Amino acid sequence: MKHQKFSEIDALIVKREVEETLKGHKLKHVKYFNKRTFIFYFDKKLKLLVSIDPTLYRLHLTEREAKEHYFLAFEEYLRGYTLTNIRVKKWDRLFYLLFTKDRGLSTIVLAVELTGKHSNLILVNEEGKILETFKRVKNSKIRDVVPGIPYTPPPPKPFDVKTDVEKLAKYIPWLTPPYGEKIFDAIQSPTPLYCSELDIYSPIPVPCKNSRRFESYSALLDFYFGKFETTGVHLEEKSSRLLDELERVKDFEEYRIAGENLLAGKYVADSEKIFVKGENKEFELEIPPSEKISDLAKELFKKYRRYKRGYETLLNKLEEQEKVKILNSESQISASKTEERIEPYEKFVSPSGYTVLRGKNARGNELITFKLASPDDYFLHVENAPGAHVIIKSGKEEPDEEDLEFSAIKALERSKAAPDKKGRVLVTKKKYLKRGFVPGQVLIFKVLKTIEVRLE
Repeated sequence: MKHQKFSEIDALIVKREVEETLKGHKLKHVKYFNKRTFIFYFDKKLKLLVSIDPTLYRLHLTEREAKEHYFLAFEEYLRGYTLTNIRVKKWDRLFYLLFTKDRGLSTIVLAVELTGKHSNLILVNEEGKILETFKRVKNSKIRDVVPGIPYTPPPPKPFDVKTDVEKLAKYIPWLTPPYGEKIFDAIQSPTPLYCSELDIYSPIPVPCKNSRRFESYSALLDFYFGKFETTGVHLEEKSSRLLDELERVKDFEEYRIAGENLLAGKYVADSEKIFVKGENKEFELEIPPSEKISDLAKELFKKYRRYKRGYETLLNKLEEQEKVKILNSESQISASKTEERIEPYEKFVSPSGYTVLRGKNARGNELITFKLASPDDYFLHVENAPGAHVIIKSGKEEPDEEDLEFSAIKALERSKAAPDKKGRVLVTKKKYLKRGFVPGQVLIFKVLKTIEVRLE
């Protein structure tokens, strides 16, 4: 056994600890700890760790800190809500955390399904419909999990204490006969222990020469599973390095333009150096021993090819880690030559009065996204289809749902998805974007949310 798994009994023990500590406290933030592990921040510096990792799944209190990036898809729904109740499906690893606001008039349930490779986080409203989910499941024979449809729990796992406890004991090292007595002791009065020689954790005393006791079961789980999370942390650090390297080579086109300017004689020289411009960058070059301008140009073209290959390789690696989404965003809806000469984009006013810009073509997309948009302005684009860029000129203000839906419809109208009359639209901010390889192509490094809209 590589490591112990979070069990159905662990769920019952942790439920009591979490309820005693967090009940009545208000949620402030939700942040990523790593790719599939999150920390929910409550008032009074209380924190809850939830992991839906396929093998390290678990839920418990924690003292650890998450990284700065936020899990906004869930935080936007839960921020300001108070945890009022926790339910656990007995003999299963399903948690239901009840959050309320406005004296109970508004209710959201966070379903934490710790079911191995199918583990998921799902937000459910008071009508029983899915608001948001970490993993979307479509066209499944068992159940669909997508926003807007009624929530259906995972298939029930029948459990008979008299007949099935031995099956449970097969993967719980400390659970040996007498089963009933040990389960009762574990749930009613746990003694959190880690046995280093066996590398197991236990809620009851076990035969062990070298054991360590913890003040709470959550602290024990935090210690034990934290030992196996180095891979996840390593992936996050690796992604950070890849992004730094991507930043270094992203201006590869500057080298090509500078090389062409050199060959065209568009440069300034003194006795020691040559100064030549790309599009947005100036190069200061040492005069080569051969004194041939063509040799300098060759070096620039060589860097251009090397950096371009590096850029494409880095993007592929980041895509594999799901850290960047590449959209081929050039609008396929043609604009007349008269429109292009006047303005390659359209203007609208959202319900709250924000200016909304929509590109008519690749040039318009480029202009509104990388020239007219401020870092905190919102960017929208239809998911998985070519189409127009849409910018909400909101600055540092946060548009409400009406504004986002209005703008999402504008994005859908001018896209390849429009004939189907419905589609999903990605929402992010301009500061999470970078230019792609061709005009109109955009790289999204952080999706804040997606909106499903339909045309009239």
